[in-house]
Amino acid sequence: MLRRLSSVLAGISAISASLLIVTATPASASAAQPAAVGLLALRNGDITASDNSHYGVIVMNAWEAGRIPALKAANPGVKVLVYKDMSSTRSYAVRNGVDDAKLPTGLGYAFADRTHPEWFLTDNLNQRIEWDGYPDHWWMDVANPSYMDAWAANVSAELQANGWDGVMIDNAITSTSHYLVDGQSIPRYPDDASYANATETFLSTVSPRLRGNGFLVVPNMGGNSPSMDQYQRWVGITGGALREHFGRWGSDGNGLILTDWNWRHQIAQQEAAQARGLYLAVAYGRPSDTAFARYARSSFLLGWDGGPSSLLYTPPAGATDPWSPDWTTDVGLPAGPRTAVGNAWVRRFTDGVVVVNPGLTSATVNLGGTYVDPDGQRVGSVALGSGQGMVLRTVPGAASLPALPVPVVVPSSSASPTPAPAAAPPAGSTIASPGSGYWVLGEDGGVFSYGGAAFYGSLPGLGVKNHAVTLTPTPSGKGYWMLGADGGIFSFGDAAFYGSVPGLRLPAAVTAIDLQPTPDGGGYWILGADGGIFTFGNASFFGSVPGLGVRSKAVKITPTPSGNGYWVLGDDGGIFSFGDAGFHGSLPGIGVRNRSIALAATPTGNGYWVLGADGGIFTFGDAVFQGSVPGLGVRETGVQLRSTMSGAGYYVLSQRGQVFAFGDAPALGSPANLSIKGQDMAIVG
Repeated sequence: MLRRLSSVLAGISAISASLLIVTATPASASAAQPAAVGLLALRNGDITASDNSHYGVIVMNAWEAGRIPALKAANPGVKVLVYKDMSSTRSYAVRNGVDDAKLPTGLGYAFADRTHPEWFLTDNLNQRIEWDGYPDHWWMDVANPSYMDAWAANVSAELQANGWDGVMIDNAITSTSHYLVDGQSIPRYPDDASYANATETFLSTVSPRLRGNGFLVVPNMGGNSPSMDQYQRWVGITGGALREHFGRWGSDGNGLILTDWNWRHQIAQQEAAQARGLYLAVAYGRPSDTAFARYARSSFLLGWDGGPSSLLYTPPAGATDPWSPDWTTDVGLPAGPRTAVGNAWVRRFTDGVVVVNPGLTSATVNLGGTYVDPDGQRVGSVALGSGQGMVLRTVPGAASLPALPVPVVVPSSSASPTPAPAAAPPAGSTIASPGSGYWVLGEDGGVFSYGGAAFYGSLPGLGVKNHAVTLTPTPSGKGYWMLGADGGIFSFGDAAFYGSVPGLRLPAAVTAIDLQPTPDGGGYWILGADGGIFTFGNASFFGSVPGLGVRSKAVKITPTPSGNGYWVLGDDGGIFSFGDAGFHGSLPGIGVRNRSIALAATPTGNGYWVLGADGGIFTFGDAVFQGSVPGLGVRETGVQLRSTMSGAGYYVLSQRGQVFAFGDAPALGSPANLSIKGQDMAIVG
């Protein structure tokens, strides 16, 4: 919620303030790839005409639509968004009983009062509710069907009529407490859960209509709320998000710096939003606060995907333009993923390197080469305290970037450094170019990447404590889904969120045990322990084990190559075929008594392998035997079986994290020596 904007607008005339979010385009990037530099201003004149060509995204109030032609003339690629609040209407924008022609909200107070009084939320005495601390701001019922319809129609018409590229929707919030007097409540939405559902209903209804007309939709979701499960759903709906309080709480420049879990959470939000579209981050700080400006800038770049997302460094009310080299340094585009080094992080760019320490102790980071720091000094290492960061340029005239090995982090104090944040690839992981590789999933949701399998995130990196069940890659190999035991879905990289079991609000809890995507990645199936099937996205339902009248403990679901069917594996090795999945045999059918763990289909769909608990492999149909764990003379408990793309090999993952490769499957390493409990593995390439 842009409280500063609301408080300023409430006390000034409707033509004297503007919200500007601007993005500069670096010399080393195209106009479609801005350098993630932004500005938030509440006054006219902060941005001069000569500067307009530098801006990639501008967000203004509706009454400044007349500036759009000049902005477009200065920079044809600029995206200009209009500010609109979703949860209030403003009586200060009424003159002689008539709403202003251009409003900061989607619908006018006078119009609502005259035609739809039911849109106003009321208290226990049936009185309309004014926002606490914001005179003339009135709560509206965001989930009222006619309100949503009128809001979408009105804003869409305004966007089209005035040449806007989209809308920044303020106050997409999960709680009414932000604008209520202590002890006050809204009967229509008695708790946070009910209001969060109302906000989601609004976004789900309004966003598709606006996006369907070709407009950008960027809601302000506040700070750490909503939950990551909600956040991923919401950005999947809207295609973007704005986050306030990036790097620090509060808007006066004196708030608590975000470190540790709070820092990791904001980076996870950034990556989730960027995977869906546009992300705008607002960092509140004084122009003179060099240390925070550098921390905010370096943190943002660490999570930046090289696209149109932007950091907006915003001074307290009344401050001057905060521009300075400390938060606008251009180091080009990302040249690799971020890497955790102790409690610090390093990421290389085409024209420099970024170092951030969100940990709780100081660290000195060896850069692996010479760079130029913000003060113009050539350095080979940097010392950072907790909550500090730095953006360094390559040495002018250097023929190439210095080699950047995994840096050595030396504590700057006698205190032991904190462990590496789990959002990074754990020790033993590698980051390689796309190609053949695999991920290993730990029981706590940690992800270990090998070969060409890039690291996209983990549950500990999100600050989530949940028993991870399954890791499944997207068809592109540039992301993966993670399934929690409660059926919750965590999406990383380009994995889209289509829903989760908790989101179905079933009357009884479900123990989720497996997830598999459709061939095009447009949906997925979730398997329950009783063999029940839950479909999301474009995944079709072809039947379930309970639907056959069978009581069996299910362990895996495997789609057919066409996606028009699937097999379900029981823990006794029984195979249940649905849709176009052919039955090619089962363990009970060949008289074998062995607890089954996993099933993998051949590329043709005319056969499958079954993994036993002891690592033994059983083949059916056109599946070819390439070896087994017992055949190696090794005693291991099997956990997962994954076949190669060719079908001429497979991997077996053991409970202690050991990866065994057979056939044409290349052995790329495993985290067994790290004493992790292996939960799942997935293959890319």
